[in-house]
Order: sequence, then C-alpha cells, then structure tokens
Amino acid sequence: MKLTFEHVHVMINHLPIHGLAIALLALAGAMVIRSRPAQLIALALTVFCSAMVLLVSYTGNQAFDVVIALTDDPGTEWLDEHSRRAGLVAPVYYAAAALGLAAIFLPLRWPKSAVPLAAITLALGAAAMLGGGWIARAGGQIRHPELRVEVPAKVEEGKVEG
Repeated sequence: MKLTFEHVHVMINHLPIHGLAIALLALAGAMVIRSRPAQLIALALTVFCSAMVLLVSYTGNQAFDVVIALTDDPGTEWLDEHSRRAGLVAPVYYAAAALGLAAIFLPLRWPKSAVPLAAITLALGAAAMLGGGWIARAGGQIRHPELRVEVPAKVEEGKVEG
C-alpha cells in the first residue's frame, strides 16, 4: 500500500490539535506544581505539536489537487475555506513553537523569565489549538456532506460574505 499525501495529511492533522491539547494540559499542570523539569517536557511537547503544522500544511497542499477531484461543488468550497483558514492560523502555531523554544532556553540565562514565558506559551498554544479546531471544522466538511450545516463564507475582493 502506497501512502499518499492525502493519507498522511489525515493521519497527522490531529497532532497540532489533540497533541497540543495534551501538551498544554501537561504545561498547566507543571506550572501548578512548579516543576521546571515537568515544564521542560511539556514545553518540548508544545514545540513539537505546534511545529507539526509545517508538515500538516505541506501534506495538505500536496493533496489539494487529488482531493478537489474527489469532491462535489460544496466540498470544493469547503476545501478552499479549509485552505484559507489554515493560512490564517498557521502563523499562530509557528509563534507558539518559537515561544516554546524561548521558554525552554531563555531561562538558562534569565531564570526569572521561566514562568512568564511558560504562561505566554500556554496562552498562545491555546489560541493555536482553538484555531486548529476552526480549520478542522471546515476540513471535515470537504468529503462529509452529512456534517454540512452551513455554507462557507465566500471571500471576494477582501470582503467576507456569508
């Protein structure tokens, strides 16, 4: 069996959402118990799950033409919306990964920065995770008409119509 980009995309697209949720729960717990070693593990997981958006985006872009050929007209609109949302939210994931790295390494030089950086990483990671859910909502409707309860907003000349 050959793994295609669409298969890989479907297999890994949960890491930036579900994986990040677990990492953020671990980070919150580590902050509550004030354990720097636990924070480091949770921050590393946060960086990994956030950075996985690079691979998820790449496989999604590579799968676009195949998936568009398999969908109906509303599914095509949802695929476009899914791609648009991914483009908007991906930078939040990148920022969460970068901030997570900063929260790991900057306290080596400035120890008092550990808690504030971890807290900001937690907040930014939560924003990324929620954005990932917004992306996934559109993605799930591409090939699943039973999930469609609305039509995607069309973007024309910078104005959103719904």
